[in-house]
Amino acid sequence: MPDIKRWEEGVVVRLSSGQDFGFITSDSKSYGKDIFFHRRSLVNKGQLPHVGNRVQFYITKTKKGHEANEIRVQNQAASVQKWDQLTGIQEGFVDSTSDDGGYIISGSFSHLGYLSFCKKDVLDGSGQITDGTKVHFKVQKRGGKCIAVQINVIGYLNQAKRKKT
Repeated sequence: MPDIKRWEEGVVVRLSSGQDFGFITSDSKSYGKDIFFHRRSLVNKGQLPHVGNRVQFYITKTKKGHEANEIRVQNQAASVQKWDQLTGIQEGFVDSTSDDGGYIISGSFSHLGYLSFCKKDVLDGSGQITDGTKVHFKVQKRGGKCIAVQINVIGYLNQAKRKKT
């Protein structure tokens, strides 16, 4: 049976001197030790993490052990403060999804980075949301970070993306 793709969260604990690779401690502690990552696994190649940065990622099993992939550096403290100041309904697009949630990038505030969301926060209750879905949402602080909530689907970036599901 194939592995189910699930987001993991953790903290960057070590970087190589050239910063080509490093290690992440997963919040779930399911992997027993720090998880290796290579900079090629960063979603935003220009946003290199620093020791202490929180990240979200997928785990893959390799011959040498577990490796983090599709790594997203979570909003820096300054960005969290800016997200936290947004009020009212925002508009954006779903950038990527997993079994239990994903990431939204705001159309007007893309410079602030990605906001994570849980599928339980999709208002229609179905949780049927795919990459490229255009959404309205509110920003809420939960667990010390800003996330998208009260998500309402308003359209799709293009119909080809919608047919993936």
